Amino acid sequence: KLLGECRLIIWDEATMSKKISFEALDMVYQDLRHNTRPVGGATLLIAGYFRKTLPVVPQGTRTDEVKANILWSFLCSSEQKLSLTTNMRLQLMERMNKVVPNLRHQYTEHNWVKTRDILAPKNVKVDDLNIKLLEQWPGERHNYKSIDIVLNINKAVKYLDTFLNRLPPPGLPLQNLHLKIGAPVMLLRNLLPPRLCHGTRLIIKMIPTVLETTILTGKANSEPVFIPRIPINTSGMLFQ
Repeated sequence: KLLGECRLIIWDEATMSKKISFEALDMVYQDLRHNTRPVGGATLLIAGYFRKTLPVVPQGTRTDEVKANILWSFLCSSEQKLSLTTNMRLQLMERMNKVVPNLRHQYTEHNWVKTRDILAPKNVKVDDLNIKLLEQWPGERHNYKSIDIVLNINKAVKYLDTFLNRLPPPGLPLQNLHLKIGAPVMLLRNLLPPRLCHGTRLIIKMIPTVLETTILTGKANSEPVFIPRIPINTSGMLFQ
């Protein structure tokens, strides 16, 4: 029912998908919406760059890959091409200033800090935003580096520390973590549910060998918490 009520479908990196995927979507939406127009009358916004990666056709030729993309589908007969004219990356600092105005004067107000959020599509962009915001945050920056250890001793020779330090596995913090007193952080592990869960936001109060923090969100709001260094690993990874 929810899919049938959808009026806008956004398909990012569409250039990597085969045309049969779009044609299947077209048939499904015509059926759900009882409408014989393309995509059942809904708007399909596809984004991508055809000079990058094309659909993968096993044992296919270059011609097979070209003919497999969306441009060779009958759906393109009713398309409208829109070109982006504004470089949004150049407006990043301006947007950040709108989300966190007067940062140097309001960073000590916890109620204000916990209402500030910036959404990003990729972890790489999140890391970039965090670094830029922390540079504006008043106070001394403290750096904490992780110690990466290969779980299988027999394979330790194959993976140098410098290589492991460059890997950004999902669900793990950066190898070089930058922190400042008063800056917000987010837990990446369930330490003590329901008080300390994945996604719980905290404010850093002191930075000795053990982090002294205050919970910002949830039922345990304003409660103090001490977080030591702990081993972290993700299933399927060769190291922790």
